[in-house]
Amino acid sequence: NMLNTYILLLIFFFVALSFSLNVINVVDYGAVGDGVTKNTQAINKAIQACASQNGCQLLFPKGKYLTGSFNLTSNMILNITHRAEILASEDESDYPIIKPLPSYCQGRELNGPRYAPVIGGNNLTNVVITGKGKIDGQGKIWWEKHENGTLKYTRGRLLEFQNCKDFIIEDVHLKDSPFWTLHPYSCNNVLIQRVKITAPPNSPNTDGVDPDSSSNVIVRDCTIATGDDNISLKSGLNYCGRQYNQPSYNIIVENNYFPWGHGLAIGSESSGGVRDVIFRGNSIGPDISSAAHIKTERGRGGYIKNITFENFQSLGASNFVYVTMNYTGQNTPPTNATGTPIVTGITVKDARGFALNAYEFDCLPESNCEVNLENLEITHFKTQTKCNNVYGNVTNVNPSPCYNSDSTSISFN
Repeated sequence: NMLNTYILLLIFFFVALSFSLNVINVVDYGAVGDGVTKNTQAINKAIQACASQNGCQLLFPKGKYLTGSFNLTSNMILNITHRAEILASEDESDYPIIKPLPSYCQGRELNGPRYAPVIGGNNLTNVVITGKGKIDGQGKIWWEKHENGTLKYTRGRLLEFQNCKDFIIEDVHLKDSPFWTLHPYSCNNVLIQRVKITAPPNSPNTDGVDPDSSSNVIVRDCTIATGDDNISLKSGLNYCGRQYNQPSYNIIVENNYFPWGHGLAIGSESSGGVRDVIFRGNSIGPDISSAAHIKTERGRGGYIKNITFENFQSLGASNFVYVTMNYTGQNTPPTNATGTPIVTGITVKDARGFALNAYEFDCLPESNCEVNLENLEITHFKTQTKCNNVYGNVTNVNPSPCYNSDSTSISFN
């Protein structure tokens, strides 16, 4: 409730801000919306003018604006109007090579640096991205190069904002990202609402929204359909994530529609910890891998705790509840305590729907996972495919999982 109240106040603040900011039209700085002219320089000139005024409403009128990577500035409303599109260049040279994020120490899919995002920003405050327009990552060429192994660096995100606070993204359509679509990294106070995110089901690693080492985040009333996780909450990778030590926490994901994709996930990059999360009121399927997915593995360390999936409906999922601590399936041997993940306080309740497999639990003998199930009605073909090292309370659940003992906690190996 406190998070919702704060976000409401944030919205009122930005509405007031919108009336006080000067409007800067990118066309007035040389941008041409013909879908062919490269507008990176013109857009950067407009943003520099915005920064010199300590903020503005940056307007993209009707048209298709081809561009390379650019960064936003503080106290800014990026208004992509109806029938306006920002088109990401397909030319690798339009994306600077930037250093890895500190909690990853690698680009992600490749060691070393990475390509800059299409739209980025660092240490920003008071930013809104709004309008009825579209940001098109034109990711197909990047997906093909990734599949062919011809890229030297990790693909760029569509939108990535680092060390930012008081951020709203609303109403826009984010399409065909080269890699992860919307990546708030080390951010605080973020509202994502009424956003449409799409990518083909077979597009590699096109996650929808990935809050990463971020706090006080709400994702609501969105439609997200991608080739990977629709939502994935993260906090860095292995040793670097543990050293960065900034968890993701106080996150609400509510009243969204996820027609296809890999589902609602936490991890596997969770080495800085993920806690205090609610997924509620979401509609899932008909083509989703996992309605409720927790994933980590030996070597990650960190924790995933106090997570609730509630009041949702699955129209079709491969797994209704999937918790794994052997994510990559490499049979990694046990490691030291700091590299051993903890999964506790996971609750799935008040949900119903269809799934090919009701449950899969694959946790560690040295670190059992706690999964509590309550008021579930799952139409299924299989009850569970794995049931390893899991315990928890089970109440009014059909089908009954392997560890059900009338609401007492026992562990099955």
